[in-house]
Amino acid sequence: MRALSIYTALICLVISSTAKSTADKYETYQTRAKSSTPIELDDQSYDDLTSKPRDYHVAIILTAADAKYGCQVCREVQPEWDLLARSWTKGVRQDSPRLLFGTLDFSRGRDTFQKLMLQTAPILMFFPPTVGSGAKADGSPIRYDITGPLSADQIFNWMNRYLPEGP
Repeated sequence: MRALSIYTALICLVISSTAKSTADKYETYQTRAKSSTPIELDDQSYDDLTSKPRDYHVAIILTAADAKYGCQVCREVQPEWDLLARSWTKGVRQDSPRLLFGTLDFSRGRDTFQKLMLQTAPILMFFPPTVGSGAKADGSPIRYDITGPLSADQIFNWMNRYLPEGP
């Protein structure tokens, strides 16, 4: 009986520390986003930001913007992505969905590109929360292969389909 109560206490401790860590993680990245958005990611920060459990949405563009990769679409979409990320972060309200924007360039995320078996860029990955409001059970990302120039409005309209309704 005593072992059962100790086991229950340990489970509660693990659950509470997990809940705290997801909130802390969001706040950490939100603070980074306020000074520089979208958040510039590398392999490690990509894994951290998208890891489960997540109580927030994440939108990440995987790109190859350096001229040596020859991705013209990457260079055309990047300013629109930056505009959308800055606009969202600047205008975020208390009742807005918790959403973070990131950019992972091939030069800083080669392992992630290989892990995802990506052969082209740019690709937009939208990760729903895995816990809390609007959570999806598996938390798998929704992928959008960008094949031509897009405006910030077009990107937002695509993403908005996966965000929860407003108040």
